[in-house]
Amino acid sequence: MVTAVYAANPIAGGANTLTFTVSNTVTAGTSNVTITATCGLISHTTTIALTVLASTPPVIVAISNRTVNVGQTVAFAASVTDSNQPPKMLTYSLLAGATNATLSQVNNTNANFVFRPLVTQANSTNNFTLEVSDNSSPSLSATQSFAVVVNPLSAPDINNISFYGGQFGFSVSGQSGPDFEIQMSTNLQQQWSNVFITNSPGLPFNWTDTAFIAPQRFYCVKLGPPLP
Repeated sequence: MVTAVYAANPIAGGANTLTFTVSNTVTAGTSNVTITATCGLISHTTTIALTVLASTPPVIVAISNRTVNVGQTVAFAASVTDSNQPPKMLTYSLLAGATNATLSQVNNTNANFVFRPLVTQANSTNNFTLEVSDNSSPSLSATQSFAVVVNPLSAPDINNISFYGGQFGFSVSGQSGPDFEIQMSTNLQQQWSNVFITNSPGLPFNWTDTAFIAPQRFYCVKLGPPLP
């Protein structure tokens, strides 16, 4: 449907405005439009050619599947092309996927996707669908689906145990990506306390208990995210 709205200029002799609005349901092509201006007994008629171009939906550039470990961040810019001239205003949304993923619009043709898998998402396939829609009437849209496979989680290892100068230490190795937390207990019956947290460190890493004063201490390594 093509609608025409005429706006008269309140200033005598000034230019008037005729605005055409074209919906997406109109077939592309050229039509003649006749415009008549009348003032008293005087009138003037002119004919113009109105060319309607086909409105096309936006296109999301292909997004490849990913395979990552727990804690490794999947981050990329989702890019969109739009052949309409002038380009339409675009809006991005995340239709499906893990709830801890985000999609943030940067500008009219890009949006940033970020997903960092949790420990509870180990050994899983997470299917995502992005959508971009324009401000046509009715709106035209496109979707793009992809998957992020999260590898099974591997238990960390404690090795190179040492006790020197009254300080107890060891090294921690394991799977790259997760956060690591070292917890301590003095009798295995009380609540474990956090003594060290490091986010996605280079592995292996060394740690020393500089506050080792109890007759005995027990240690464990916990993986995240999440961690306190």
